[in-house]
Amino acid sequence: MSALPDRYPTDLAFHPNNDSIIYVTYLGFGSGHVFVTEDFGQSRMDITGSLPDIPTNAIAVDPDYPQVLYVGNDLGVYMSEDYGSTWNSFQMGLPEAVIAMDLVVSRPNRKLRLATHGNGAYQRNMPLPTNIGAEEPIAPQAQIYPNPFADRLNIEVPRGTKVAVIDMQGRVVYRGVPGTLETSAWPSGAYVVHWEGQSRRVVKQ
Repeated sequence: MSALPDRYPTDLAFHPNNDSIIYVTYLGFGSGHVFVTEDFGQSRMDITGSLPDIPTNAIAVDPDYPQVLYVGNDLGVYMSEDYGSTWNSFQMGLPEAVIAMDLVVSRPNRKLRLATHGNGAYQRNMPLPTNIGAEEPIAPQAQIYPNPFADRLNIEVPRGTKVAVIDMQGRVVYRGVPGTLETSAWPSGAYVVHWEGQSRRVVKQ
């Protein structure tokens, strides 16, 4: 579990399909600018990753593809297509090093709208994800528990299904059949379990 920084929070964003998942951004410098909780705040995870160490002012979640996140900071806008595992600049069409103060999603026309500090307002088309498919509802017969987990992770999905577990650096830590995985050697942090086009994020304590 990541400790929240002793700085001012700037924005909150909620997963459109799961109200236990909440993202928060922070001002200031030092470690930790973007965090997520998946259990109503009982535990938190730092997903700042490769984002620059600068004040972060806003966050938005794509309502149609919730694995896609956008953050606005003092250098502009960044986008993640994998729940914050990796980040890339989303600056095309914006002034250089614009201070992004607020982000709003216009769902009907799939536009990301940006308010800046002293440089006006902009909007850009929100692209479809390129690296993973749209998040789908978890199948009723799929169970992945406990979450958070420690020494073991139980993955129960339909028989014959192959699963993969990927860490926040994009490394595959397990690929094979579902069942009870021995996880005592895994580092603490977030992992994503993938199976049949679906995914579930879990946290190792």
